[in-house]
Amino acid sequence: GTYPELESNIATIGPLFELDYRDNPFLPTRGSYTRWDTQYSNPDIGSSDTVEFMRTETKFSYYIPMFDTGIVWANNISGGYLKNLSTLANSGVPNSRAFFLHGQAKIRGFGGSSSSEHIPNGGQFDSSAFVTGESSYYLFKTEFRFPIPKISSLVLALFYDLGAVDFTDPDKQCVSKTESGICLSRDP
Repeated sequence: GTYPELESNIATIGPLFELDYRDNPFLPTRGSYTRWDTQYSNPDIGSSDTVEFMRTETKFSYYIPMFDTGIVWANNISGGYLKNLSTLANSGVPNSRAFFLHGQAKIRGFGGSSSSEHIPNGGQFDSSAFVTGESSYYLFKTEFRFPIPKISSLVLALFYDLGAVDFTDPDKQCVSKTESGICLSRDP
């Protein structure tokens, strides 16, 4: 389809709530973290004429120490919903506000530096495309983190990630992905 100009002004307003009970924001071993972010965009507050949308995203993480072993069971569940509210022809939500699952923070094994590593990838979601209808995503991640003795800055993790991105737009594919494996990370 035909989309609005590739460069759009995006102005948003909305609440952001965070509750952080983790013992360490970079490599937590216990506690929880909750975040809820809602954004509304409209031309009346500075967006381009064809950009009007509502976007909400929620994340919840919980960290459980396994006895006194140093092993941590880390879990995360998150999801989001996005809707184009404009009724104008050629309107849509710019892809910079669309949901993608890639990189360490989302689905591991997909770095996200190129569109072929995005979920959905460049073949499933054109980088110049706009979301003209609705989109949603969910993500579940769980991992066991094992400290490496005598190298306090390294952690070995066994992980499983499951996520999906869904669109109502007929020209976009809905995609789900699972990934599991072992990763080595450095404590910041």
